[in-house]
Order: sequence, then C-alpha cells, then structure tokens
Amino acid sequence: MLKKRILFTTLILLLIFAMLFSGCNQKKTGTATENTSATVSNDFNDTYIAPNVNYNGKEFNIMRWNWDEDWVLSVSEESSSIESQTYYHLTSVERELGVSFNIAVEQRGEYGYHDKFIAKVEALSGNDEIDLICQYSLSASIGAQHGVYRNLLDLPYLNWDGYYWSDSLYDYNAVNGKMYYCTGDLTGSSIKNMFAMVFNYDLINEYRMENPYALVDDGKWTIEKLKTLSKELYIDDNENAASDIGDTFGLVVGDYRAIDAFQAGANLVSIVKNSDGKLKINEQMNGSYGISVIEKLEGMLHNNTGAYCNNKTDKPDYSDAFIRGNAAFTVTLCSAIISSVSGSDINYGILPIPKYDEDQKDYHTCLNMTYNMYSVPIVARDPEMSGAVLESLAHSGNRNLIPVIYKALQYRYSNRPEDVRMLEILRSGIIYDPGRTFDQMGIYSFVRSTVRDNVPPISSWQSRSSMYYENIDAVNKIFE
Repeated sequence: MLKKRILFTTLILLLIFAMLFSGCNQKKTGTATENTSATVSNDFNDTYIAPNVNYNGKEFNIMRWNWDEDWVLSVSEESSSIESQTYYHLTSVERELGVSFNIAVEQRGEYGYHDKFIAKVEALSGNDEIDLICQYSLSASIGAQHGVYRNLLDLPYLNWDGYYWSDSLYDYNAVNGKMYYCTGDLTGSSIKNMFAMVFNYDLINEYRMENPYALVDDGKWTIEKLKTLSKELYIDDNENAASDIGDTFGLVVGDYRAIDAFQAGANLVSIVKNSDGKLKINEQMNGSYGISVIEKLEGMLHNNTGAYCNNKTDKPDYSDAFIRGNAAFTVTLCSAIISSVSGSDINYGILPIPKYDEDQKDYHTCLNMTYNMYSVPIVARDPEMSGAVLESLAHSGNRNLIPVIYKALQYRYSNRPEDVRMLEILRSGIIYDPGRTFDQMGIYSFVRSTVRDNVPPISSWQSRSSMYYENIDAVNKIFE
C-alpha cells in the first residue's frame, strides 16, 4: 500500500508562525458564498486545495462525547501548548471556511456508554441543527449499523487522496463505495492514542545493548530482537527471589491492552476484504502466520525472565515501571509519553513497534480505542458544509497541530532528531483495522486475550470463532 508521507522535521518550523497567531472569529449567521481566497498552497510542496466556499460566520454545531479534548474553543494563560495549538488549528479552519464552531451537545459516550451515545444521535432531528458528531471510536460502527450517519464518500470537498488522510483508513474502511466515519490528522487524539515503544537510553548504554535506532533503520527491529534484548536485563531489586513489582526488567507491558500494538506491529489485520469488496475475517488469524505471531508474543512475554506483562489475574499493574527507571523498554501511548515520560528524569528515546521478522517490509502500529471518530449525521443541516469542515480540519491538523504534539513527545530530550523520524515511521504505519472499530464483532481482543492468558492459539480460536463468523454478515449489511 502506497504511503503518503510528509517530512515533519521541516513542518516543525511552522511552530514559529503558529505561536504568532492570536484572535478569534465573530459569531454570525450566513450562507455559503464563493471563497475567492481559496488557492493551491505551494509552500512545502503542499498540494492541498481549500474548499472554495465561505459560510460568512455561520455557526457550525458539534455533538461530542464527554472525553473529547479536541474542541478547544478558548484558551487562557494556563492553557498547555497543545491546547493553545489546538485552538489555533480550529480557528484557522474557521477563517478558511468562514464558520464558527459551537459545542451544541455533550453526551457521555465512553466504553459502556457508546450505545447510549448513539441512541442520543438517533433521537436528533433537523431542528437540533447538529452538523458533526465527534465520538468514541467504537461508537462509529454502531451509528453506521443503525443508519444514522451519511456516507462520507458522497460528500463534496473530501479528497481522500490528500496526503493528510490515511491510506489505511480509506483502504480498510471504505466498503462497497461507503464509509461512515473518519479520523486521522484532523484530530489530535489520533496521535495521542497511538501506541509507541520507548526505551531508557541510559540503561541501554549501561548494558551495552545494540543501538535501537540503528536496528529500526536496518530493518532488524523485530519481536525476536526485542525478546533477545529484554532477556539481557533482570535485577531482583527487592531481593525477594521473585519476579515482581519493584524489580528491573528489560521489557514491561504494564497494561495488557498494549498487546494490541504487537498484533498491529506484525501487520496481522483481523478483518480484510474479499474479491467482491466485502469484509471477511482474515484467514491468517487462525492460520500459520497468526499462530506464529501469537506464539512469538507468548514466548517474549511469558517465557522470558526479562519481561513483565500485567495480565490482571496473577500480576499487579506495573505501568509506572518505566518512569521509575525499572524498565529498558515499554509499550505505551503517546499521551502517556507527553503526560508522564517527558516530565520524568528518564533519558528516553522513542521507537516503532517491532516487526514480525526482518522480511516484513514496514513497521506498523494501532491506536488505543479512546480516540475520536467523526461522522456526519443524516439530519445534518448542510452536509456539504460538514464535508468542507472535515477536509479543512484534516489539512490544518496535519500542518498546524501534529508537529506541536511531536514536539511535546520529545520535549525533554529533543536533541536527538531520531525520535521525530521514529514518530513519523509510527504515524505512517497506523493500521485502521475494521475489526478494532466494529466492537460487536469482538475479534479485536482475540490476540490480546490469548497472549495475555498464555493459552494455545488454536483452542482459543475454537472457543471464540463462532461469534466472529456469525457477526461478519451483519457488519456487511451496513455497506449494502
């Protein structure tokens, strides 16, 4: 699959200009008119073409879930750099299109409440004047199944070939000419929810391990290599002759849900398309490749004295091991790097998730479920306006917001430019597996649970597979 990449080391220069911006838009009503300032931007070879419209200050109404942090419509002296840049990102879209963003509805919508969130969407009418839905990722498929969202591929202005849209999102989630949700650079939550690996630079040097950056560049950063490196480090710090919290490990997976990242890293997608363009369960999930991936991960995490994996059964959480200096490697979310790692005393570096083996061409990762997914409701007042906003948000996010998040990720030790390059490898390799969006399938947890519990993959598949096959037909009906 052709990857659309952009050199973020150059884009970070845009920060200088971003910080110069201040001001806000007036709120007023209006209808769309021609935007005579819409042009092709040639700086940095930008091929983006702004939607040729101006809505003359028309209020653009958003319904969002309660965990959302993307819609920063005001800032103060206490605002963080990411909050301030998110505000700039949004106001640049307001200026480009002549819209005025407004949070009209906020609804609880996290896991366990996403059905209720969609019930609220179903209850909307044209009188509610909602133009865009900002939701927990797993809500999107429920909304699509209930028929409350518009087909984004029918909307004007959305250029899915634009470098600011993910190939993976379109390739895996546009089915039979229909796609009901989108995410990516238009939302800061996509990068903040991206799984990454971090390593303790000082521990790596102290134990004379191989240079992780060089391993990535040489294509040798694999599951087996991580297992080998992590085996080199185990210290029974509390001297109780037991492998437990307080000890130092080569690898710590403090939250077992991070196992999802290793599945994505091995490019083991759970749902793919058949020759007719319909979704189907990937035969490799229980084929030789899928079994091999699981066995490699079980060997790395369970048959390895240098690894600690929290499975929430017989091992307690050890998610703070890395910032305590008790782990050489760990898998974490970029949001945790920003909130915890970058403010710690750990001399850290950032890496992609390891590949299955050296023959695998690219590095891949996935997102934690708590990112924002956007949909346009059937009852939207002006679907064309919603399409223009999504397109402008994706471009502005790519140019104005993502570089600032990258800067926050490497805040403490930004003297190592390798980290920006590693982040770009990660971001360009995000897999938007439909199996992770369609919660009703349940297939997204198969590898995670099997590896967590260290059980044979074949028996684990046999106990679960009937549910997967029963639900795939229902999922395909969404796209008929």
